[in-house]
Amino acid sequence: MSNHNFLLQGVIDELINTDKSLQGPLMKLNYFGRLTKNQKFINFTTNEMKGYEAGVEVPEYRKTIAKLLVTAQSYYIDSREVEIPISAIKEMRENFTYLDIRDGIATVEKMARDMVEKGNKEFYKTMPLELLHLIQPILRQIYIANPPLNATSARLIGN
Repeated sequence: MSNHNFLLQGVIDELINTDKSLQGPLMKLNYFGRLTKNQKFINFTTNEMKGYEAGVEVPEYRKTIAKLLVTAQSYYIDSREVEIPISAIKEMRENFTYLDIRDGIATVEKMARDMVEKGNKEFYKTMPLELLHLIQPILRQIYIANPPLNATSARLIGN
């Protein structure tokens, strides 16, 4: 059995064990990519371990269809969460349609453990306040109130 086969068998054994982190097998696969001088494989494993930087395309399996939840408040109404249909957003709609996970695998695994502990089945990404102006008119059009509702925060939610 060659050293490559031995290394890959070890990785397979670790991947089968669902109690183990994916970080270890990814490090070994990265090493294997370096041994075989496979730059595409090295890039893939590095991105999975460290996360996908801005400008690097996130693979489809790290994307999920998003829903938009907005925290809305008016003068005399307590704040509440309401859902805004993403189809109603005209500008930058493609940025709201999918929620992608750019974090490294250790962070993703921690998020998954936290979700299980808290009984959640969804994760979220808070939207920058600079984008609330895109949501505000839609919020007021869908949820009519007097005085009108104001968006105080928003987040994209995925499962």
